[in-house]
Amino acid sequence: MKRLFTLITMICALFGCQKAMAGTDSKTFYAKCTLAVAEESTGRGTVYFDDGTTEKVDSKSDTGVSTTVGFQVQITANEGYRFSHFTDQDGKTVEDFDPSYPYVNCYTNSEDSENPTVTNLFAHFVEQGDEVVYTKAVSGLSYATLVLPIETTVSSAFAVYKVVGLDGKTLVLEFIDNTVPANTPVLLQNSSMFESKIKVEYGNDLVKEVCTATNGLLKGVYKGGSVPVSNAEYNNYVLQEQNDVVGFYRVESEMTATDFCAYLQVPAEQANDVKVFYLNDTVTAINAITTGKAEIYDLNGRRLNKLQKGINIVNGVKIIVK
Repeated sequence: MKRLFTLITMICALFGCQKAMAGTDSKTFYAKCTLAVAEESTGRGTVYFDDGTTEKVDSKSDTGVSTTVGFQVQITANEGYRFSHFTDQDGKTVEDFDPSYPYVNCYTNSEDSENPTVTNLFAHFVEQGDEVVYTKAVSGLSYATLVLPIETTVSSAFAVYKVVGLDGKTLVLEFIDNTVPANTPVLLQNSSMFESKIKVEYGNDLVKEVCTATNGLLKGVYKGGSVPVSNAEYNNYVLQEQNDVVGFYRVESEMTATDFCAYLQVPAEQANDVKVFYLNDTVTAINAITTGKAEIYDLNGRRLNKLQKGINIVNGVKIIVK
């Protein structure tokens, strides 16, 4: 009987402890969201929360150190206009907002109900017409090239680079920030583990069939263009993934260019024997693999016949194959 009592006491103590732990793990975070029509869209439409207000505070319990609170919104465009997008207080486009599911998510890390984390959102409306919306999705921890007809501020998940030149067999990159200038082809790196999107809206009158803009060694193509084959004057390279490895690969035959992307053009005399420029894992430069047979090793120094999953050393360059 004593043993049974001891066992029951232990079970009760255990469940009591778990309950106490669950209580201490859960935190309540407070978010405040305000809505307004962007200054340039004054008179073009209205935006409210579902209760008709433009300011709302809510809370959410979470076991982490931060969370998001969702608010339902109502958007009405005046005649002749349509809703375009939201921007936040930093002027960045809210990429995850879907008008067909009108909820805005406000990030919060404040546990103080008197001082909630504040997010200010501004609704943008545009004239109805032949505007075009372009969306580009970039996988997590990946790269892309981009050229746009208007200046665009991209998500903080992206780093934007200019390819400024060639140092021996290494392409030299210059960090810009998270702004893509108009008519300026750039290299993007998505540093997030998740897919990130770029969304822009522009008028058809701004887009030529082929963009001749050049930024360093990158040449941009808007729509309907092609990447010329490498020749005696220039070697041309496109950003591709081959055998699970991303790099700028030399164009051996003319190919159709992907819209709103860019290709790399290097004077042939500087890179005559370069087949591919591999992106390294620090993204401070891009290293070249020449026409000579690539020497591939694993981290233990063993020679490999081909790339394998994990970390490979290719001609002295660390290549990660997923």
